[in-house]
Amino acid sequence: MKQYNYETMKQYNHETMKQYNHETMKQYTHETMKQYNHETMKIMINYHDKIFVTVENTGTGEVSGETRFHYRHEGSIVWATYEGGSIWWGTLMAFADDEGLLDMRYQHLNRAGEFKSGRCRSTPEILEDGRIRLHEEWQWTCDDHSTGTSVIEEVKT
Repeated sequence: MKQYNYETMKQYNHETMKQYNHETMKQYTHETMKQYNHETMKIMINYHDKIFVTVENTGTGEVSGETRFHYRHEGSIVWATYEGGSIWWGTLMAFADDEGLLDMRYQHLNRAGEFKSGRCRSTPEILEDGRIRLHEEWQWTCDDHSTGTSVIEEVKT
């Protein structure tokens, strides 16, 4: 493990450390802590077995609050299935970088019987309650190639 000297540690003042109370820290098991990159001390976000729902979407998008995404994650690869609302069935595959940003490709069959595909860049935000919110910028790779934005959030369990 990397050694920390006085200069490194003085950045962790009282205000910074207040957020790490017992309730917050007990979620960090040995398995969770293995995800830390000791050179940068950034937490790699774990998307595995998380369920997400759309909370915002541009008008040219097809997912809605009725669409559920079931994410899986292994190493730097993330994949998901999704369905609901106007989506009959969809899949996505993404590469996750060290900060949890997702570079993804998606495809689905909508209820009108149309195949759709696109690409997306998702930026994670950790909410106060520990859930993940993804801010997405996407573009269709079919039809008019229009662009849009959406926000999806992890469902409370």
